Formats: sequence, structure tokens, C-alpha cells
Amino acid sequence: MKYLSILLASLVCLQAWGDGHENQNAAPEAMAMETSVCSMKDGKTYEDFEKVIEKFKKWAAESNYNTYFVSNTPLYASPQAMPDVVLMEFSSFEGMATAWKKIWADDPQFLENFDKTVSCSRSLMHYYPMHTNTELEPDDDRVMGVNWCTRKPGVTWDQLSKQHREFSFGPDVIYWGAAGPSLGIRDGDMPGEFAHLAVFSDIEGLMRYENQVANEDGWRRREAYYQNFAECTGTNVYRQEVINRPSS
Repeated sequence: MKYLSILLASLVCLQAWGDGHENQNAAPEAMAMETSVCSMKDGKTYEDFEKVIEKFKKWAAESNYNTYFVSNTPLYASPQAMPDVVLMEFSSFEGMATAWKKIWADDPQFLENFDKTVSCSRSLMHYYPMHTNTELEPDDDRVMGVNWCTRKPGVTWDQLSKQHREFSFGPDVIYWGAAGPSLGIRDGDMPGEFAHLAVFSDIEGLMRYENQVANEDGWRRREAYYQNFAECTGTNVYRQEVINRPSS
């Protein structure tokens, strides 16, 4: 699984994104992360959306479609972050181009049905994987937290990268990584320079983490990060379902 093996990289350093922010110590390259923030069109329901997605799943399984594709629906979210659904798709940059060409050529009906059901804003981000737990990966029903952050004045990307490399992750975390905006986004569209993405195995895992923050001094580490490295908006949480895994 060419693209999945990139996504399932073990603990690595966070590369800085943007021109002039390269971190020479970061081993893996960034991945393409396409994000579609969607709302249902008038008269359409989530059940209509699921029917479109189920047809896509069948086509993808039969067509050697090689992206990692997930769907997210709000669980704990601020009023400013309440889309009906957020789709995220991961691949290499070459793989993302191949995926678009395959859909345009082989399954244009999906795009037509998709556009009839939901209205979306689509952007491309650069995703930097930092942690994965391969034992938890096969689970298709999980929980994701997204926290947008901006560096404190004077904090460099290298300093931030070093701090991120020192993070530790509990047994319930499937993935942890960071993403930075690239295409389809303008200044002010996003609430920060970069986002932390944390995927938990289930709601119990998320609550074990929250208990650790609240009652086992986890809040001290979080507070130190907020005071010294970045200002963050706070975490929105989504239920996440895997739509497609790379087939080769």
C-alpha cells in the first residue's frame, strides 16, 4: 500500500510549511490533504449524502482508487465550526492528481450526484504525520479532534518542530499530525497558521484523554505549550468514518 505506508509513518518530526521554513531534520515528506467543508443542499438529508458515498465506496473498491478518504460529522463543535460534514482525503501529491484524473474519467456521475446533494468549499493542505498506532488503524469508526493554532511572536518553525517531537501519545491515539493551509484558502479563512489533528480509537479513548488532562496534570503540559509556543482556538471534535483506504 504505497500511499498508506506514507500515512502510517511512525513518530517523525514536523516539517515547517511555506517557503523558507524547511526543517532539514524532518525525514518524511508532507502529504496532500484535501478538505471539503460541506452543508446539505435544500431538501437533502444526511441519508441522501450516505447513498452517494456508498456508491462511491463500491466504485473505489473496484477501481484501484488510491487515497485515504474519511468523513467527519460534528460531535463537539463551536457555532463557528458546524458544517454538516467535513471530508478529508490524504495521498501523495502525485496520488491526489491521479485520483482526480480517475474520477473525472471513470466516475463523473459521482461528482454530479455529489454536487446535487451538498455544497462544499474545498481546499488543499499540507499534512505532516507525526504519530500512528498501526494496531488501531483497522477501526473504521473513530473520533477526531482539530485544534487550530498560531505561533507565539518570536517562535520559529524549527522551535515548534522540536516541541512537537517531544510530545507523547497515549494508547488510544491512532494518528497525530499537523496540517498547514496551501490552496483554496486566503488570509482570514482559517482560524490559525496550522492545525493539530488527533484521531482517537473511540469516544472512550477521547474521554480517557480528557480525564488525563483534567485530573492527571495533563493540563500543565497543555498550558505550557499555550504559554510558550502557540495560541490555539480550542479543539472541535468530530465523529470520523473511513470511506476508502488505498488499495495498492
